Amino acid sequence: MTDKQKSQTIELPRAEFPLTNRAVTDNPFQQSDTSIVWMLGEMHPFIAKLRVVRMYVVPGNCVEIYAAEDGGSSGTRYVIPWQRVRFAEELMDIQRFVDEIRDAESGGDEEEEDGDGAGPSIPAPAVLQPMPPTNGGGVS
Repeated sequence: MTDKQKSQTIELPRAEFPLTNRAVTDNPFQQSDTSIVWMLGEMHPFIAKLRVVRMYVVPGNCVEIYAAEDGGSSGTRYVIPWQRVRFAEELMDIQRFVDEIRDAESGGDEEEEDGDGAGPSIPAPAVLQPMPPTNGGGVS
């Protein structure tokens, strides 16, 4: 193996929002209540030489997990079926966050009629305000 092959560096395109940061899935190798935690940027839970470099939620279908060797010599994609996913966390910018809430409150892409022909009633988006400081989690 040449020095170039040993020290190959991969450069991934810039990640776009929403960015899946964490996924918790059933253990694919055994029937148990044990769950597997996949974290972006962390080592693969089964293969120590692989690092999780990207994860994508395909709603209702699966979570795709991409892992690569730190040296960049190989990469692997894992497809976890949606029924094996217990939890997925997505990071997003504030505009996408507001859009997602708006879509969820309006029932997604489905247009519903409320009887008067005016379409669904969509509440105005909440105005986000900073949270007041707490006293360390205690009750005052």
